Amino acid sequence: MPPVLFLLSCFILFIIIFAAVRLAISPLIYPAETDKKDVDESGLIKLRDIDVFSNDELNDAIEIFYKKGYENREYEAYLKYAKVLKDLKETNYFTEEAYNEKMEKLKNYYGIK
Repeated sequence: MPPVLFLLSCFILFIIIFAAVRLAISPLIYPAETDKKDVDESGLIKLRDIDVFSNDELNDAIEIFYKKGYENREYEAYLKYAKVLKDLKETNYFTEEAYNEKMEKLKNYYGIK
């Protein structure tokens, strides 16, 4: 095997291994954004650090914040879809009766009263 071909093979192999390792460790270096950021920003961790919360109380508080965030996302989705329906009604795509029926279905799905 000529030396040039050997060096080219080594270089290509290096590129493949480098790319594979980089793709494998990038989620560890740059973790995906999570709701934990909201908890950190709310100061719950700091309250535990200054002995206001115990570890059990901190876990309970974090669970409450996660649930609250989930409910907020659900309500935001409801508002988005309600706006779409309203826009369609304003363009006369729906009659008033059809609009009201679809809004009722949407409210039932998201549990809005």
